[in-house]
Amino acid sequence: MSFFTLLARPKAKRPRVLPPDRIAVYGRVQAGPLLLARADLERMPAEDHTPDVRAYAHGETGRAVRLKAICDLARPVPGTLYVNFKDRSGRRSISHFLAEVRDLGWIAFAAGDDVGPNAPGGAFRLILPGIPIELGRMNDLAWIEFADEPAD
Repeated sequence: MSFFTLLARPKAKRPRVLPPDRIAVYGRVQAGPLLLARADLERMPAEDHTPDVRAYAHGETGRAVRLKAICDLARPVPGTLYVNFKDRSGRRSISHFLAEVRDLGWIAFAAGDDVGPNAPGGAFRLILPGIPIELGRMNDLAWIEFADEPAD
């Protein structure tokens, strides 16, 4: 193994196609790109779930899983600085230092039969309690990227 191989920054590529009932996790992750459905989030450890996120974030409601659980599944490469969130339209993105939001964030997901793109707020929503709404909330979350730089 060469010195340059050790310095290489592995990066799982963004999936080309994203169904409306999935969320994609990619970038500097050891688990490779992931496409997660509501059922995948429901199977995450019980200690990372809440039946109603309103206990953690005023004005929000619905089932949610901690961002930490998604990080544990994706396994960001050590030293990864940022986590970038993008909505399904691609028009809105939010970037945060991974270390600051890993244990703080929640991914809320639609319940019952209303799990598609027509669910209120989209199938998945980003909730970062304690962060101003414009930087701490995102409806119709579709992409989570672990990166060395913030999103454009």
